Amino acid sequence: MPSPRGRHLLHLFGGFFPLGGQFGDFGLHGFEFGLKQAFTFLPGWLASFGADVNYTYSPSTTGHDVSGQAIPFQDNSRDQANVVLWYEHAGFQARLANRRFERRRTTAE
Repeated sequence: MPSPRGRHLLHLFGGFFPLGGQFGDFGLHGFEFGLKQAFTFLPGWLASFGADVNYTYSPSTTGHDVSGQAIPFQDNSRDQANVVLWYEHAGFQARLANRRFERRRTTAE
C-alpha cells in the first residue's frame, strides 16, 4: 500500500458485532482510532519518514456467570496499541513496528 505522501489519514471506527452460539447471544464491541502521517514537512532526508499509530478498546464480554460476574470475551485484550515507524525513498522501504496489549482475558476480573 503506498504511503500518504504529503498528507495524513485519520480513522475512527466503533461498533457492535453480535455473535451467537449454543450458549446464547453476546457481542464484540469497542472502538479503534488510527492515524497515518507522512513527515514530508520535515527537512531533507527526514521527509522520507512517517508513522502509523492505532489504539483499540474492546471491553467485550460473553455474558455473566452464576454469581453475576462478567465473563470476558475469550482471548480478547481490552486495550491494544500499535506503532509503526516507516521510511520510504527511491523505491527503498523499511518498517519498524511494535505492539502493546493488555494480557488476554480468560477469567472474570
